[in-house]
Amino acid sequence: MSGEKMDVDSPAPVQPEVDVKHAEERAMDEIISVLSEISKTASTLDTYFVWRGLKEVGSLRKQHLKKEILSALVHVLYPDGSDFKIPLLKAINDNKKSSVNKADEIRSGYPASFYEVVGEKRIEVAAEVNSFVHLLVVLYLLDSGKYGELEHFNKSIVIPKLLDFYNQRFLDLINAKLWFYVVICDEKLGKSADPITRAKMIKFFKTASLKHDNETKAMLITLIMRSFLSGGEVEAASDFVSKVEFTPTDVSSPVEARYYFYLSKINAIQLDYTSANEYIIAAIRKAPNTPNSLGFLQQANKLHCVIELLMGDIPELSFFHQTNMQKSLEPYYYLTKAVKLGDLKKFTLAISKYKSRLIKDGNYQLYVRLRSNVIKTGIRIISLTYKKISLKDICLKLRLDSEQTVEYMVSRAIRDGVIEAKINHEKGYIETGGLLNIYDTEDPQDVFDQRITFVNQLHDESIMAMRYPEDNKSKNNGSQEDEFIDGELLDDISDFSDIDDLGFL
Repeated sequence: MSGEKMDVDSPAPVQPEVDVKHAEERAMDEIISVLSEISKTASTLDTYFVWRGLKEVGSLRKQHLKKEILSALVHVLYPDGSDFKIPLLKAINDNKKSSVNKADEIRSGYPASFYEVVGEKRIEVAAEVNSFVHLLVVLYLLDSGKYGELEHFNKSIVIPKLLDFYNQRFLDLINAKLWFYVVICDEKLGKSADPITRAKMIKFFKTASLKHDNETKAMLITLIMRSFLSGGEVEAASDFVSKVEFTPTDVSSPVEARYYFYLSKINAIQLDYTSANEYIIAAIRKAPNTPNSLGFLQQANKLHCVIELLMGDIPELSFFHQTNMQKSLEPYYYLTKAVKLGDLKKFTLAISKYKSRLIKDGNYQLYVRLRSNVIKTGIRIISLTYKKISLKDICLKLRLDSEQTVEYMVSRAIRDGVIEAKINHEKGYIETGGLLNIYDTEDPQDVFDQRITFVNQLHDESIMAMRYPEDNKSKNNGSQEDEFIDGELLDDISDFSDIDDLGFL
C-alpha cells in the first residue's frame, strides 16, 4: 500500500455573515450617531459635543438629507404623542401620510438621553436633539427650493416652538444656525429687509444678551446689520452697531468675518475710509480659507479694492491675480486702470459696461464717487507735464463740461495737496510750482505710525488666539473621548461654516 494520501474533498469555508443594509438604514445610522454625540451635551453641560455634531452637518447635507430618510427618522425617533412629530412630517412629506414598520421597537433601542419627561409624565425628544432635527429639516427644505413651505415652517414651528420656547444655554450654537436660515429663507423670497423678522431678531437679541449666548448674539448682530443694509438704512445700521457690544473672542470666525465685512461697508458709505479699510482687512483675514468661503472672499476683496481707490491708493497687480479670483475681479481691474491713468473717458466707459455687476455687488454707489479721484489724477499728470497750461486745454484733455468745472476741480486738487500750483483767474491758466517733496510733510510719519499700529494689533490678536495644551494631570482625570482639545476645534471650525449660504457670487 502506497504512502500517498487520499484526495478528500475539504468542506466549503464558512462565509461570515454580512450585515446588509439599505442606503436609507445606513444614512439613519449616521444621523443617529451624530444625535448620540449631541445628546451628551445635556449630561455634561459641555457645548463641545454640539460643535462636533455641527461639524457633520456639511456631510449629512450633501448625502443624506432626502425625503425618505428624514421621514423615517422622524417616525422612528419621535413618540406618537410628541407635539413636533406631525408638523415635521407635514413639512417633509408635503402633507402626505407615511409610516415605518416596527417604529416603536426601533425607538426602544435608542439611548435614554434622546428623551426627557415633560408635563404630566409625557415623553418628548430632548431639546438639543429636537433642535438639531429641525435644523436638518430646514436645510432639506432650503436645498429642495421649497421656500414657501420653509417660511411657513420657520414662522409657525421654528421661531415660536423652538427659539422662543427652549431656554437651555447649550442650544446657543444651534439657535444661531436656525436664525441664520430664517433670514436666508426671507432673502430667497425677496424679503431681505422684512421688518417683522427684524423685530423678532431684535427681541431675541435682547434675550440672548441676558443669557450670554455669545454665538447667537453675534449671529443676530450680523443678520440685523445685513437687514438694515439690504433696505438701504445705513444710518439705522450705524446707530444699531454703536449701541451693541460684539465680543470677537467668543464667536466662530465666519460670524466674525461677516461682522467686520458689514462694518466696513457701513463705514465706507459714511466716508470713513480709513476705518473701513481696517475692517475689511480684518474680514479677509478672519474668513475661513476653504472652498465654501470663496464667494465671501471675492466679495470682500471687491470692497477692499474700491476702498483703497477711494483712499487714493492703487492696488498692486498681484491683487487681481489671486487664485480663483481673476474672473470676478476683472471689472475692478479695468476700473482701477482708468483711475490710475486719470482717464475720465475710460472710467465712464468702464462704469457703463460693468454697471450691472457693480450694482449686484453693492459697490456701484461707491465707485461713482471715484469720478473726482479720476479727475484729480488727470490734473496731477497734466501738472507734472506742463509748467503752464490754460483751463480750456485741461477741459479738452479731461473731457469735462466747462472751464468753471475745471477751475473748481483744480482748486480742490490744490487744497487737498494733490498738486502745487496757482490759478490765474483773469487769464484763465494755472502755473505749477516745483514737485512736492512728500518728506517735507507729516505723511511718512503717519504711514509709519499706521503700520506700527497694525503690527501691534496683529500681535495682540495672535496672542489672544493662542491655545495651550492642558496639564497631564487634568487629562488623566477624564476619558480621552470627553477631552476638549482647542486645537482640533479651531482646525475644523470651517467645516461647518455657513458662509457659502449667503449667496455671494
